[in-house]
Amino acid sequence: MSLLRRQGREPLTPEQREARSRERQERLARAREAKQATKGMGPNEAKYGLYIALVLIALGLLSYLSKDFGPILVTKHGKTVTEMKPYLHPFTSLVLAAIGAIAAGTLRWRLRMRSGIVYMLAAVFGLESIYPKGYSQLNYVAFALPAVYVMWMLMFRMNKEQREYVTAATQGAARAGNPAKRRAAASATTPARGRRKAEPELLPTGRPVPPKTGRYTPPKPKQDAKAR
Repeated sequence: MSLLRRQGREPLTPEQREARSRERQERLARAREAKQATKGMGPNEAKYGLYIALVLIALGLLSYLSKDFGPILVTKHGKTVTEMKPYLHPFTSLVLAAIGAIAAGTLRWRLRMRSGIVYMLAAVFGLESIYPKGYSQLNYVAFALPAVYVMWMLMFRMNKEQREYVTAATQGAARAGNPAKRRAAASATTPARGRRKAEPELLPTGRPVPPKTGRYTPPKPKQDAKAR
């Protein structure tokens, strides 16, 4: 309590602590509702995900079926030497093609988080895939396509929809819990014909009183001589 006083703040009352706890619980509940409402994919997201899955399958098959010469460790006469021999790339290329097929299958449920995890695994194995010398840069393509897709789907679209959902829910709760705002909204929607126009104040001569400005001051009422 002494620390709060030194900082110029008074300790919270039990009612204030309860109100803050209630507001925190409402924010958490709205965040959970936003996650539940935005877990599904949009039509464009599923379509782009299918295209990227087909590209990953094609890259995996290209890496598996391609044949190239490269350094391979060979043991001869008890010694390990390096020789240039033709080789295939079965492991990483087959895993990449399999993950691409699984990613395409997850699009059936249209769940962002489930498909996002599979596409990130495809990006990891795509970076480790090996291609012939003329196509040696395709591993960066196999990494960038699923990684950019996941970032676009989860970080941009999903987060944006969650913020919009929470903002709309917060504004709706504020309007529902504030009677003054409800009356202001009702008066704003009331037609002008049903409202009464305020009658202007009149002078003794019958003319309306001009607005108060620096040049004009309304006349004061005269006092009777007996009152003086």
